[in-house]
Amino acid sequence: MTLTRKIKLEESMTRNWQLYRAEAYYQLLQQLRVPLQFFLIPLGVLLPYVALVLLSEWVLQTQSEPLLLVLFGTLGTFNLGLMGVGLATAQERAQGWMRLKRASPMPPLAHFVGKITVTLVTAALFALALLLIAAWAGHLPATIGEVARVFVLIILGALAFCALGLALAYAGGPNTAQSLIPQVILVLLALALLPAFDVLPSALQAPVQTLNMVSPVYHFAVLTFGFTGLPGLQGGPAWLHALALVGLTVLFTVLAIYLYRRDEGRTYG
Repeated sequence: MTLTRKIKLEESMTRNWQLYRAEAYYQLLQQLRVPLQFFLIPLGVLLPYVALVLLSEWVLQTQSEPLLLVLFGTLGTFNLGLMGVGLATAQERAQGWMRLKRASPMPPLAHFVGKITVTLVTAALFALALLLIAAWAGHLPATIGEVARVFVLIILGALAFCALGLALAYAGGPNTAQSLIPQVILVLLALALLPAFDVLPSALQAPVQTLNMVSPVYHFAVLTFGFTGLPGLQGGPAWLHALALVGLTVLFTVLAIYLYRRDEGRTYG
């Protein structure tokens, strides 16, 4: 490689890095400029958690269960990735923002880097707030290692649901995607939780189990609810489900990038 080509390559890499960093920064800034939207999703989970703790301990005079931490932590993580990122991306498509971005010098992958950055920041803030409330309610795990595991699990789950949300946001037309994401959330939650209560007919158990193998909701539910004693959600070692979450995150990210590139040549309306 000649010196001139090496200099050009370094300049190109520096320019791309600056564009990726700028996109991530402005994605975060966009969230902060609409604080109601930025805080509404985590607060929609944290406030009921606080309310139930207060109801149990101050009104009913009973000790609230640590299961509340697991339940609301799981629901909050779903919302951050699928609603906060997936639905927001579908709305951006419907409003025409993606066509404007394609006309700019932004590298295509910078869009996904920005969305993932937003997910990491919001998931970390949500995890910290959830753990602080859990400490106040007496639901905090006993050791620092367990606290760290809860924090990492929320981050890992949010990334997996972010990737799934981005893939769903580009799966169809802009308006179709907006209605598709809430429906998919309900279906995946049902598929993940119904086996735990042993209400499925025997003929449906095998197909549901097969579908759950490619559902990040199922693997995340096993990791979070498995220790509560629900037999249907104790599906093997935790590391296997964590590895499945990582693999599905990569799979759905690649699928989202493919659908995004396919969408470039389409017009709607």
